[in-house]
Amino acid sequence: MISAEDKIELLNIELRGLFEIIDAINNNEKEESLYRIFRFTLKSQFYNIISAMALYTFTEEGWRCQEFYGLPYRFSEIPLPDVLKNLTFVEHQSELIEEVRDIFPFNEFDSLIPIAHKSQPLAFIFLKKKSSVQNEELFDKKFISALCNIIIVAIENKKFVRREQRQRHQIELAKNVQRLFFPKKLPYSHELKIAANYQPHSSVGGDYYDYIPLGKDRFIICIADVSGKGISASLLMSNFRGAVHMLTRYTDNLSTIVQQLNDLVYQVASKDFVESHFVTAFFLHYDFAFKRIQYINAGHNAPFLIDKEGKVVQLEPDTTVLGAVEELPNLRINEIENMTHWTIVCFTDGITETTNFAQEQFGDEQLKQFLQKNFHLEPLQMNEKLLEELAKFRGSESTADDITLLTCQIKAS
Repeated sequence: MISAEDKIELLNIELRGLFEIIDAINNNEKEESLYRIFRFTLKSQFYNIISAMALYTFTEEGWRCQEFYGLPYRFSEIPLPDVLKNLTFVEHQSELIEEVRDIFPFNEFDSLIPIAHKSQPLAFIFLKKKSSVQNEELFDKKFISALCNIIIVAIENKKFVRREQRQRHQIELAKNVQRLFFPKKLPYSHELKIAANYQPHSSVGGDYYDYIPLGKDRFIICIADVSGKGISASLLMSNFRGAVHMLTRYTDNLSTIVQQLNDLVYQVASKDFVESHFVTAFFLHYDFAFKRIQYINAGHNAPFLIDKEGKVVQLEPDTTVLGAVEELPNLRINEIENMTHWTIVCFTDGITETTNFAQEQFGDEQLKQFLQKNFHLEPLQMNEKLLEELAKFRGSESTADDITLLTCQIKAS
């Protein structure tokens, strides 16, 4: 039975150790310092109770011994026994578990304390009490466990902050790269006016639009959207954009371009190079000399084509998304002749899937009504007014996706 004096002394020891740890955390000490303070606390405050200790934690590089003392072995060079790495338990161990008891040099210890989160081990403390300790109550493993828990939680928080900082840095880097996808300047003359807007969601997306001149009288516009979000979507779109520009240097045949792009996305997806597995895309080619529109819609939101009288039609998909199958079905070039005065509004699903407080979507029909009412506007004014309409519709609701809008207006002589 532990005496009252021993209880008071043990309490004082534990309080001193606790205060030292908390002070170190409040002072935002580095991880290495926290480990050293833990060792120093055990070694100095529990000098008459604990004779040896080794602390193993799980790091980004795997399991390693952070601190040790009391035995003539360099535990920093000794790996944690494999039998412990896959254990799922949270209870305090009164003794070394059987699987470790005979493993040298861990057989020198007489106690093992696991530190776990949701049954997954984060740390192991090996302890050896002094032979002079006769009363087990003096060997307060629960307090030592609590002390280590405080350290481990503080270090895990530091790791979390580091991961968050790295992710934010990567996202900012990806956003900067994504901005390079878009053309720096779009034409805005009497014959050809193009305006585009991109409003990114909080994470990095895979929206893309482009204008590619093909000599004096021809050009291609395109808009695309990668499934999924994050850096992987941005990476796939970067490769996609590069392929678009490379292909249009050698051919203006939309069927060839789209099939080659499908091959690229299919190969990337089949190798699990990125998490995103397909791309929706719309391509339009216009020739001023022949007054002819050619287009292919590969699973993308159907753009709205508006004639000079305000008649609005949608250019529905005629083949599937890119990257889903090796050979695109029904791949053909659609043609519309005698197109002199017209406007096309291309967009990603962030436009039509904008929701209000009642969880109603803006939708294609409401977008069509807006365009019928405002078809006379130039692209810059039309885009600005549409985004205002979306913001008014959305109200206080946050956006759930990137919003990309590309409007092209032709007045051919």
